[in-house]
Amino acid sequence: MPISSWPRVVVTGAAGSVGGFAVELAAARGFTIIGVVREGQQQDALGLGATAAVSAAAVDLGAAVREIVPRGADALLDTASIAGPALAAIRDGGKYVTVTGLPAAERGIDVFRSGGRMDAPALHALANMATSGRLHTPVAHTCSIDNARAAYAVFGERTGRGRLVLSFPGT
Repeated sequence: MPISSWPRVVVTGAAGSVGGFAVELAAARGFTIIGVVREGQQQDALGLGATAAVSAAAVDLGAAVREIVPRGADALLDTASIAGPALAAIRDGGKYVTVTGLPAAERGIDVFRSGGRMDAPALHALANMATSGRLHTPVAHTCSIDNARAAYAVFGERTGRGRLVLSFPGT
């Protein structure tokens, strides 16, 4: 069933660390979110607030998204570094935001790279959302700082959603 409400936003890596937060924050603002996820993570993205989820392994990502949003999404946040193929999911004149490299613009799509900046009020608001349970920060694994080498190995092997937490003795 096509989604017609506006704004329609695609988030790649929608079940991952950055993308998962983006899905929750966009859903809290009332956006319609189409999550692009690894196979088997569709329910994770839906649980975070995505309206629909498609596999990142789709042969034609643009076609997969356009089955849900026939005219294309209004914007796409690329947290999974898909780049060029992701542009096909965006309507003409839409917006593309990435956290890595920029693809060449096409069809009037504005392309942007997001960067961090210090914003104490925004950080305070995010902390309040996390404390109240409106922003989820799942922990996948905890390692002692004394065993940081093992933590690094776990970090390299993880495929699911959740943070790796290093704990200090006595905490």
